[in-house]
Amino acid sequence: MKICMIAEGCYPYVVGGVSSWIQMMMTGLESYDFEIYTIAAEVSQKGQFKYEFPVNMKAIHENFLLEGIVPNKKGKKKKRIPVEQAECLARLVTSADSIPWKRIYEIIHADWFDIEEYLGGYDFYDAAVERYKRDGVMTGFSDYLWTLRSMYMPLLILLSKDIPKADLYHSASAGYAGIIGAIGSAIYEKPFILSEHGIYTREREEELIRSKWTQGFFKEMWIRYFYTLSQFAYEQAGTVVSLFVKNAMIQRELGCPKEKIVIIPNGIAASDYEGTSWRKTPNGFIDIGAIVRVTPIKDIKTMLAAFKEVQNKIKNARFHILGPYDEDMEYYAECLSLMEQLNLQNCEMSGRVNISDYLADMDIMVLTSISEGQPLAILEGMICRKPWVSTNVGSCSELLNGMEGDHLGKAGLIVPVMDAVGIARAVIKLADNERLRLDMGDIGYQRAAAFYKKEDMFDRYDKIYKDYLGLNQQDKRKRRRGR
Repeated sequence: MKICMIAEGCYPYVVGGVSSWIQMMMTGLESYDFEIYTIAAEVSQKGQFKYEFPVNMKAIHENFLLEGIVPNKKGKKKKRIPVEQAECLARLVTSADSIPWKRIYEIIHADWFDIEEYLGGYDFYDAAVERYKRDGVMTGFSDYLWTLRSMYMPLLILLSKDIPKADLYHSASAGYAGIIGAIGSAIYEKPFILSEHGIYTREREEELIRSKWTQGFFKEMWIRYFYTLSQFAYEQAGTVVSLFVKNAMIQRELGCPKEKIVIIPNGIAASDYEGTSWRKTPNGFIDIGAIVRVTPIKDIKTMLAAFKEVQNKIKNARFHILGPYDEDMEYYAECLSLMEQLNLQNCEMSGRVNISDYLADMDIMVLTSISEGQPLAILEGMICRKPWVSTNVGSCSELLNGMEGDHLGKAGLIVPVMDAVGIARAVIKLADNERLRLDMGDIGYQRAAAFYKKEDMFDRYDKIYKDYLGLNQQDKRKRRRGR
């Protein structure tokens, strides 16, 4: 049975997070064949894989949102497209309540359709005018039109690519990945599962609010655009997976039917860390680690500012930022510059490492993200009995403090987002109290081992796959025949 796993902005180009989950899913569900349909931004990423593929990963389909199409070149003749097709495409541009996604995919794949001609042609222009009048904005139409073109060009490029035929489609996020999974499901009449690690629309909204590349009403346009993409994924999916209760509630608020939502937490296996000694060998230092990609969403700058405060109080503190820094080299350079400005001592950015080689030597783990789902990094630290200081994002509080009915206690300290002083105080509190560190580490291990088992995650997904593929019914028939 072939599963088409659809990834956006992660696997196999980025290490950690959702990428680690996808790799884990394929290796853990080895009885299924997987094909990866991956969506990235730049063609320059092509072939830049960061993972060794498991044997049951049979093919990878690389797709890029920005392939250099420039709409309406000079000298390109504008022409109308057939009325029925124009009306379907107009519903996409005007963000109609019911967008005929399958039909739009078919139109874009017609031999006569040309993305450049459409974006620079009369039909797109007419749809833009209709939406401009409806929105009643005060900004000039020219800027409005070019915003719409820049918005829909990557989507049309993506939809122009073939979606591989599979027995089941599984998207690792909503957004573009969700659209591909939903359309593949509609075209081939196959089941579709959507797993959201974070809430895609909320994450894009947060990014847009903080962004400087677009302003005013155009931010609202982009936010509405991403909500439109995710809505179709919710509608088409037979099952929508959330990692924890809070995100499931947000999915319902965004229009996902309650009966579709199931909660399947991320999983961790203690056996994967058998060679990692949880008890640190004393070395005269307080070692503070962060399992993290060096990107803005992880807020490394606040982490560094907090480290400076810690260093002022704890002279034997050492800081280890354990994770790749090549995803955003500009931000990495800014972080290096900040380290120099702060005169941080005993602070290193290691790049990509084998986390198991480092966890044994850590006293305290830190996460300062602005946005998260359910971080595998925290589970890794918990299963190795390391206490955490984490910002209050995603399910971090649930992981460290426990869910309802979990009376184990605290496995770490929760602090506000972008609060360098609060983060520093929490780290200093743990650094000054070895007994507290050890107790929280033990609680973290107990919680991870009891409630976040990797085998439980695999079993839940295996059952969902089998239910949709009819394999459970086959097993039942075999058992009956064997009686």
